[in-house]
Amino acid sequence: MTALEGLGRLRDPRDYPTFERVYNEKNAGSAVHLAAAFAMVNEGNVAISVFSPLQYLLNNLNNQDLNGTAQGYLTELCKREDVRKAVLPLLPSATKDQKVRLCRALGASGSDDVIPALTRLSHDIDPEVSYAASKALQTARNPQGN
Repeated sequence: MTALEGLGRLRDPRDYPTFERVYNEKNAGSAVHLAAAFAMVNEGNVAISVFSPLQYLLNNLNNQDLNGTAQGYLTELCKREDVRKAVLPLLPSATKDQKVRLCRALGASGSDDVIPALTRLSHDIDPEVSYAASKALQTARNPQGN
């Protein structure tokens, strides 16, 4: 798992077939699938479809056992503009857990392009979502202060 993460961070396109093979391996554990999904998205696969790696990471934000790992990967990935552009349109239809965890990941990006989406979520009817969005707005507006 750690090796997949490391290779994914190198962003060498020659490694992509390995990530894809591991991601599609039926007998690999969930943590290994998450690491492979992270590596594939970090290589630029930001497509959103039922079985896409980015969607897999997003889906695992709802998984009590894996949401911390998925959120960590997404926090790192959301520092990339292409990932944010893929994720931001999904926020309105996201689950509560996805919204809360994505707020943290997007806020940590420190990017101005997340401000409108986080502002909308700061007015969400769910108090946990609105609180997470408000905190994320503070982080996004002052990334060095955190």
